Amino acid sequence: EDMPGVYRSCDLFSLPSWDREAFGIVYLEALASGLGVVAPDDSSRREIVGDGGLFTDVDNIRTYAQAIEKALKIDWSGKARAQAEKFSWEKITKDYERLMLDMTKG
Repeated sequence: EDMPGVYRSCDLFSLPSWDREAFGIVYLEALASGLGVVAPDDSSRREIVGDGGLFTDVDNIRTYAQAIEKALKIDWSGKARAQAEKFSWEKITKDYERLMLDMTKG
C-alpha cells in the first residue's frame, strides 16, 4: 500500500528473477523513486532499466554481489528518474497520439 515509502527507504533495487515478464513494472516503480537497479542481463530488462542500473548474471553469486557493490557507490537518482520518465503515461499517450495521426495521414 505504501510502496513509494518502501522504495524511498532503500538504497538500491534488485529483482534477480529470470522469469520472463511481459513488462517489469516493479523496475519502473524503483526507478521513479530514484533507485538504481541491478537486474538480470536480458533484452527486456535492458529496455526497461536502461541507464538507470547495471545488468549482470544473477546466477553467478560473485558477479551479482560485485554488481550490487558497484551500484551502491553510484548516485542513480537522476538517471533512474529520467529512465522512468520514458515510460510515463504522459509520454506513452503522446507516442500513441503521434502514431494515430501518422496512420491517418497516409
